[in-house]
Amino acid sequence: MKQLNYLKVYIASIIVLSSNLFAYQASDNNDANDNGNEKNVAIGKNAYAKTNSNAYGSTAIGNDANATGNNALAIGSQSEASVLQATAIGPNAKALNQGAVAIGGNTTASGVGAMAFGATAESTARGSIALGNGSMQPLH
Repeated sequence: MKQLNYLKVYIASIIVLSSNLFAYQASDNNDANDNGNEKNVAIGKNAYAKTNSNAYGSTAIGNDANATGNNALAIGSQSEASVLQATAIGPNAKALNQGAVAIGGNTTASGVGAMAFGATAESTARGSIALGNGSMQPLH
């Protein structure tokens, strides 16, 4: 019975901490032209989700995550998705051009439609793919 009480306290603690985590500095930094509509979502300390006028749909999740492109997605500490439909997932992942996808820690996809998968992978040319830890872009 004592273990059951500990479990109840543990679960209650998780619920309280989780609700505080998601509320902590969560913000919707919409452009002034949003007319008050909630079109962007930012969750995490210093997370930033904002798009240009009449743009929408950016999501930033994680401390210092930045999603500033239309329909951009940045998930992870210091991740950045800065242009239209860019996707950055992982700590310090960067998707820096239209349709770019960076998945993994310290990945960078900077070409239009470029994709980088794996820790420190980097894809810089248009439509290029870097696959694997530390790989560079040469696959088309």
